[in-house]
Amino acid sequence: MPTVATHLPPPVNHIFVDFENVHEIDLTVIGSKAVSFTLLVGPRQTKLDVSLVEKLFEHAVSVQLVRLTSAQPKETRQLFDCKPRP
Repeated sequence: MPTVATHLPPPVNHIFVDFENVHEIDLTVIGSKAVSFTLLVGPRQTKLDVSLVEKLFEHAVSVQLVRLTSAQPKETRQLFDCKPRP
């Protein structure tokens, strides 16, 4: 039987935060080895906490900031309404 090499990268957890609806973020997840962090900022959101911005800059390689230009319909927002697993 042939040998199959499985060189899979380690799993990555993707975290999406809709900042218009979620204002408190556990900053310890930003910069974790296996995390890709995406912050969605809506058109009405005009301010970000300085400690959050500092943390985003510290780990810029694993962080994406997405500026939304218009309000999203409820159905679209629900795509990101994830509940933590017990």
